[in-house]
Amino acid sequence: RRFQTQADPRGSMFLASSMALASSFLPALFPNFSCNSVSRIIGTEGRPTDAERLLWRRLRLRQLEGYKFRRQVPLGPFIVDFLCLEANLVIELDGGQHVEAAGYDRNRTSYLQEQGFRVIRFWNGEVLQRTDEVVDEILRNLS
Repeated sequence: RRFQTQADPRGSMFLASSMALASSFLPALFPNFSCNSVSRIIGTEGRPTDAERLLWRRLRLRQLEGYKFRRQVPLGPFIVDFLCLEANLVIELDGGQHVEAAGYDRNRTSYLQEQGFRVIRFWNGEVLQRTDEVVDEILRNLS
C-alpha cells in the first residue's frame, strides 16, 4: 500500500479564518494593502528564499559580535524576516515582488519605527552577490 497524506482540517480551517481576519482589518490600517499580501503577513508564503537562508547562516548563533537574532518573528500584524531585540533592529529582505508593494512596505516600516525599531532593507540580490558588505552594514547598524 502507498502512504497517503491527508490535510489536517483544523489547520486549513485555522488558515482560512486567519486569512479572513487579516483581510478584514489590514486594509483599514494600511490603505495600500492588498489581500494577496495576507499569506506573506501570516507566514504562509512558503520556504525561505536563498537570500534568507544565506543571511541566516551569518546571523544565527550570535556570530555578529554576540547579538542574538531571530527569524520570522511576529511584530504586531507583521512577520519580520530577522529581528535583534537587543539592538531594536529589524532586517527585511526584499525580492522582486516588493517593487509593486512599495506602499505596503512604507506603511509596514512606519509601523515598526513607531514601535521603536530601526528597519534596514536589502534586496535579495544584494545578499546573494555582496554578502560580506551586507553583513558589514548590519554590524554598523548594531552599534
